[in-house]
Amino acid sequence: MKNTMTHDKNEEYVAMRKAATVAEKIEFAEPAKAEGNVLYAEGKYEKAMTKYAEVGDIRGVLGIY
Repeated sequence: MKNTMTHDKNEEYVAMRKAATVAEKIEFAEPAKAEGNVLYAEGKYEKAMTKYAEVGDIRGVLGIY
């Protein structure tokens, strides 16, 4: 199944999903999550959702976050 998220166009995200350990994925995704939290707190829900989607896309289907 092809992931159709726009993040597939970013080679860094694709490489991270394919080869990184769970710990590496968490570390890599943390800045996007933090930015999403700030956007959410500012009431910028649509932008926050985009950042959270990046986090989910980076971590794949780990079900850890």
